[in-house]
Amino acid sequence: MNKNLLLKLADDLDSLPPKVFDLSSITNIYRTEKNSSLEVFELFQKLAAGDEEFDCGSTACAIGYLPIFFPDKFRYIKYYVQLIQAYDEEPLFDFWAVEKFFGINRPISFFLFDPGAYDKDKSAKAVSNRIRQICESDDPEKFATLAYKTRNLPAPI
Repeated sequence: MNKNLLLKLADDLDSLPPKVFDLSSITNIYRTEKNSSLEVFELFQKLAAGDEEFDCGSTACAIGYLPIFFPDKFRYIKYYVQLIQAYDEEPLFDFWAVEKFFGINRPISFFLFDPGAYDKDKSAKAVSNRIRQICESDDPEKFATLAYKTRNLPAPI
């Protein structure tokens, strides 16, 4: 697990204006052919910067902001987030990309990024707090698995 990268993400999430974060959507950009990957990237740059004159009503989750926070490692491909890798490696998107980049497994990625793993508070602050909990834990996988069990959720695959 790369704690330094996870903690950078937590710090970046703390800097987001609350209205531009929605844990239930990678990006809720208008899903039409008119939106290129570059347009999506530019939109979320403005949202992350808190440009008050720019209010498109769009949001993203922690995964959706990865191309903004780590622009040399992630990119938007339509409405998904892809990990940038060598040309001969299999493309990885969304949860799979997150797991490889941060060096975490499926239970931890779901615990951190799956909206179903959260109760009422699904804010960027809630996600950043959870990232810090995982990074401080002596046994992150056990911590994530126990959290699922206490909420009576099926264990992530």
